[in-house]
Amino acid sequence: MKEFLYHLIGQVLIITNILKYFRIKHIRQNGIHAIYSHNPTRSLFEGLVQWQKAQGYHFLSAEEVLEIIKGNIPTPPKAVWWSFDDGWLGNIENVLPVAEKYEVPITIFICTEAVEDRVYWWTKIRKYRHLLPTKYHDLNVIKTLSEDERQDIISQLDKQVTYQDSDKQAVNIEQLQMLAAHSLVSIGGHTHRHVMTPNCTKQQLEDEIKTSTEKLQKWLNQPLKIFAYPNGDFNGQEMELLKKYGYEAAFTTQRQIILPQTQNPFYLPRFGITDEGSVAKNLGFMFGIMQRIIKPLEHIIMRLKKLFIK
Repeated sequence: MKEFLYHLIGQVLIITNILKYFRIKHIRQNGIHAIYSHNPTRSLFEGLVQWQKAQGYHFLSAEEVLEIIKGNIPTPPKAVWWSFDDGWLGNIENVLPVAEKYEVPITIFICTEAVEDRVYWWTKIRKYRHLLPTKYHDLNVIKTLSEDERQDIISQLDKQVTYQDSDKQAVNIEQLQMLAAHSLVSIGGHTHRHVMTPNCTKQQLEDEIKTSTEKLQKWLNQPLKIFAYPNGDFNGQEMELLKKYGYEAAFTTQRQIILPQTQNPFYLPRFGITDEGSVAKNLGFMFGIMQRIIKPLEHIIMRLKKLFIK
């Protein structure tokens, strides 16, 4: 029901030219349309890239984005930049083949603990939350806890669970090295444990950035210049530390166009899409339209469920 409504709304946005209005609005800003995802299906990513190709978009690499931000090169018309957070194994299976087919540069932001363990902490919670107190079954609750509390919860699970191969959804070191060596792929930092940075003490935050940066530099033998805030969360204490460890830009999940030379390079926005669903639905997300109507839509869905249950 929910996915059908998303798709239907996406189709309405296209047919009524509302999507076209937002597309033209973005183009006139002469900025960079930064888009991020996590672990999208191949058909979804390919469908969105095909749409962008048909509209004449210019695909940027992370290195070009940095040069534009610094003012060293101009922003090309219809500039777009794709990034993917966390380092999912599915990025090799589903994203990279599409990037190669259409010659689209991509950036992958890596949380290094997951590369070593192959398991993301939030997937542990989703699958094994029955082993935790009820109050910790909601990921949104855990994301509000202090870093010490979050680590304690994960430690409780790690003591009880032997993780299966099916739980291992992150790239390993060899796969990461393969990605980093690819001409179309750039790698960025994403902390070590994928922490909510505002929930960290300053020392914890420095340990996170230092550890992830040193590990990536050791594995890949290349400097790290770009960073993405896990969960899009930040509170201002990060910038000093990111500069200290050599980063030149950092990306949020705020839904705006990147306007070079007018925004702080350590708080640059990106539009998010989902990992599945139709192209029509995600075009709505890609331009920040769908996010504005999610809550009213979910309210409608709840009302319909209650109606049918009765």
